[in-house]
Amino acid sequence: MLCRLGRRDTPKNALWYYRGMKPVIASVFALTLSAFPALTFAQSWQTVGQLTAIAASLEARQNSISTGEPLACAALFSTTSTKVGQQVSLAWGSVGAVDPLTSSSSVSMWPQQGFSTLSFTKVGTWTYYFTFYNNNAASTTCSAKIAVTK
Repeated sequence: MLCRLGRRDTPKNALWYYRGMKPVIASVFALTLSAFPALTFAQSWQTVGQLTAIAASLEARQNSISTGEPLACAALFSTTSTKVGQQVSLAWGSVGAVDPLTSSSSVSMWPQQGFSTLSFTKVGTWTYYFTFYNNNAASTTCSAKIAVTK
């Protein structure tokens, strides 16, 4: 008997019919669908240092465009002030510089882009300088300053 009073009969042992399994199947389906955006977000997650390095590279490119110079750089901290013992990111970026990691003739000691996590032990104002060179031995220098408090 397939139909009774306009209703389709399904065997009671079918997984999709059993009333106790309907919420479980729906939950598994919903969790599976919600896991995809979470996995995608986890793969695209950037650290503060990486984001600061991207910002430094963009600033270096903007410096190159605004000055018309083919060689430019930028350095910046993830914050303008910090406390003793607190970690901060220092990032740098350059445009037109020779990368010492890929060139044996480079006098630059910094990669074209990068970041470092620092922690300060003393109160004061600290300035970090970066000098980059191109193939013609021209150079550019940029700096980042941070104030350290107790």
